Amino acid sequence: MWLKNKKLWFGLALLAILVLVRMGGFSDYFSLEYIKMQRDWLQGSVEYNYVISAIAFIVLYLTCVAFSLPVGAMLSMVGGFLFGTVPGFLFALTGATIGAIILFCVVRYIIGNTVQQKYAHQLESFNAAMEKEGASYLLFVRFIVVIPFFVVTLLAALTKVPLSTFIWTTLVGVAPATFIFAFAGQQLLDISSVYDVFSFQVILAFVLLAMLALLPLLIKWYRKK
Repeated sequence: MWLKNKKLWFGLALLAILVLVRMGGFSDYFSLEYIKMQRDWLQGSVEYNYVISAIAFIVLYLTCVAFSLPVGAMLSMVGGFLFGTVPGFLFALTGATIGAIILFCVVRYIIGNTVQQKYAHQLESFNAAMEKEGASYLLFVRFIVVIPFFVVTLLAALTKVPLSTFIWTTLVGVAPATFIFAFAGQQLLDISSVYDVFSFQVILAFVLLAMLALLPLLIKWYRKK
C-alpha cells in the first residue's frame, strides 16, 4: 500500500532535496566574507539592471526560505546594502513571505492533513485554541526571533491555522527583524558578524513586541481569573 502512496514518495523526495541543499555547502555563498568579496560585481549588476536584479533577489530569497536555508538575516542585510534600506526591506519581506507560503503549503499537503485526520480527536482542543488564538501565538514566536524561521513555518503547517492568518502574521511578524537587518546592510562592509546587529536596544524591542503579541491572551486570562 505504501508503495502507491504518492504523498509519501513526494515527501521523501522533498526531504532528500532539503538534506542535500542544507548539507551541500550552499550557505557558504551567503557568508559575510564571500559577500564582501563579491560586492563590486553585485553592485555593478544592480546598477546595470535594477529591475532584473530586484526580481532575482526576491526569487533567491524565497527559494532559500522554501528550502529552509538559514540565510534570511544575511540576505536581508545584502538587500539593504544593494538596494537601500526601504527597497531592500520590501524585497526581502516579499521573498520571505512567498517562500514561507510555499513551504507551509507543501508541508500541510504532505504531512499536515494526514496528522490532523489521524489524530483528530487528540488534537480537537489544540485546534480550537489555535483557531481562536493562533494569530497571537504566531506573532509571538515570530517576534522573539529565537525559534528558527523555518521551524515556525513547519509547526504552523501541522496545525489548522488558516493560510490567510499565517500569511499576515508572517508579514507582520518578520517585518521588524527584516527592517533592522536591511538597515544594518548600509554598514555591511564594517560588520564582522550578523550578531553585531543585536544590540541591547534591539533585543529589548523584540521582547516588547513579543509581549505585545501576547497581550490579548494575558487580558483574557486576567478576566477569567
